[in-house]
Amino acid sequence: MNRIPSNGARSASNGASRARPATPEPGPFLAVIYGVPKRGKTASALRCIPDAYGITATRDALACLYGLTRIRPREHVVDTLKAAATAAAAAPAGLPLLYDDVTVWGNRSQITYERRGVGGWELWGALQKDLLGLREVALERETTAVFVLHERGWEIDKKSGAMTLGGPLLPSRKLTEAIPGIGGIVVRAVAKGGGKTPLWGGGYECDPLGKYLVGDRYGVVPKLGPQALREIVVAANRLGHPVAPPPRPRALEWMEDVVEWLATGLTAGGTVKQAVAALAADSPAMPSYLRAWCVEDAYARALYAGHDPFAAFGSAEADGDDEADDETAADENETAAAGDGGGMESTG
Repeated sequence: MNRIPSNGARSASNGASRARPATPEPGPFLAVIYGVPKRGKTASALRCIPDAYGITATRDALACLYGLTRIRPREHVVDTLKAAATAAAAAPAGLPLLYDDVTVWGNRSQITYERRGVGGWELWGALQKDLLGLREVALERETTAVFVLHERGWEIDKKSGAMTLGGPLLPSRKLTEAIPGIGGIVVRAVAKGGGKTPLWGGGYECDPLGKYLVGDRYGVVPKLGPQALREIVVAANRLGHPVAPPPRPRALEWMEDVVEWLATGLTAGGTVKQAVAALAADSPAMPSYLRAWCVEDAYARALYAGHDPFAAFGSAEADGDDEADDETAADENETAAAGDGGGMESTG
């Protein structure tokens, strides 16, 4: 039975528990990844949605997809925010959207408007309208979209001493502060700590009390986690949130079973080194890039599944049945790769 507070606040007059609303059907999601150059932003986004319709600011911006997965990217190069929205609206039906690089489009859009004589508040209003147009296309098409941007650093005002948070880099602070509201997942790509696996060195930073604008409305991402966007969505989905993990690439659907198998072993206390060895023994003919992909996702799945947003309150369960259950859940969370990596070892 659930523990009832002494004031009876959770009890109904007849003793019956309150019915929970039905969970909506899982659907697409919107995510924002930003950071300084060469921190794995585009690569981690493409691993999540490798079949995306990529709208880019420069040619070959998505070349890393082939190097990591041997999948050829779909790429459409445009110059401005408005052109990106137009290209997204004309994308083949059913494909997720990858917007890369929104920062470059913002700068080019500003130059384009200024050449036409647009300035002042009219300029900033036009840029914000064009920026939010990218989101509106995704919502209208009911498709997943990932936004990739560069980073604006945090600043201290010399006169007041107040700190302005860092965030996605756009032509104005107002636009920077508008971007995080676009997606349910907003993470900062960094080069430290989040990935303790053979290939992936970077991480996603998501500390709401830190110096950068970040957020995770699903309560899945710790302050620092591995760069595996798809596994964040998997964890959110398993918690009952109405977001659907993107499907695996065609002919690679079998990866999901392999990742789940490896993640189960890691959650039970296995190490990354053991996972690599087990996969090599089980599938010796599997190409190395696919082995790396499976192990990376499995590690992230185990870690994100073990993240406890209520840890600061001393319990791994929001509604524990009794003291013993609370202690058991906490022990299981430690084994299941909580914030320190859950005892899993790195091989590189």
